[in-house]
Amino acid sequence: MQETIFRENDIRGTYPEEINELVMKDIAIGIAKKCKSEGVDSIAVARDGRLSGEPLLTNFCEAILNCGINVNCIGTSHQPNVVFCCKERKIKKRNNDYWKP
Repeated sequence: MQETIFRENDIRGTYPEEINELVMKDIAIGIAKKCKSEGVDSIAVARDGRLSGEPLLTNFCEAILNCGINVNCIGTSHQPNVVFCCKERKIKKRNNDYWKP
């Protein structure tokens, strides 16, 4: 995994050379570990409009759920909407899954 794909508020790279389904699974596992260590059990995610976004987002959400973290997937959007979603829905500790494959 290349460090250059990580930005301040998102992850960017060429598909499938820099970002692919395996990379997304590894990222999801890392995020899930961090969430669990901080007592977070729900996250909100979104993707951009590129054609590669759907399989990457699906793989990410499945991996996060498999790690025991709930996912509120808001689909195709941009970063400010994800922040709004977290605040509006008060995503903190919940026990149900929001995203269904």
